[in-house]
Amino acid sequence: RELADEAKRRAETNRSEKQYGAALMDFRSSKSHWPQMPGVDDFIAQTQQEIEVVTLTERAQLALKSDRLDEARSLLDEAFEKSTLERGSINELRLGVRKRGGELAYAAAHDLELQGLKAEAVVAYQKVVADWPDGLLDEKTRIGALQGDIAGAEREFAAGDEAEKKGDLPAALDHYQSARTWYEKYRDIGDRIARVKAKLPEQKAPKAGGS
Repeated sequence: RELADEAKRRAETNRSEKQYGAALMDFRSSKSHWPQMPGVDDFIAQTQQEIEVVTLTERAQLALKSDRLDEARSLLDEAFEKSTLERGSINELRLGVRKRGGELAYAAAHDLELQGLKAEAVVAYQKVVADWPDGLLDEKTRIGALQGDIAGAEREFAAGDEAEKKGDLPAALDHYQSARTWYEKYRDIGDRIARVKAKLPEQKAPKAGGS
């Protein structure tokens, strides 16, 4: 029994240091010296379980590095259910997966912004904010700036529309061009500018029969 107790102590030390392979060998050694040792079969089963958990978390980390986030989540969920000793580290990995998902969502929103799709970018950034209310990156700042641009475009577009209806084409053109400066892809701003420009020479042309 003395050899069994010594092997068990080594096993418990290794297990506390997360050296599960060595711990499993020592638990088995302990059992070989004392087959009836209380709890030894449970210790062996639990340690085997933690070895499986480590394998699952390693696979999850590889999936995370390749941005296979659904796969990583599934592996970590399985690991969490199996583990007794590794749940803290598993939760840290879960947070890492969640954060990477947020970063990818942010990147997609930023790509929309770079394409000039400001309204779509706002919606995409707002989804990031919904998932990370305390902030992930600078999504809240970007939303504010984009909403300012959109508001400026709306204001100038409305003024241009009103001027065009009144027949004041130079003023309409100025407003429409200002709207495009705020938001190049706002509604049909390009078509309106082209339309007003086409009408301007007619408005400026002298009337037939004039001196």
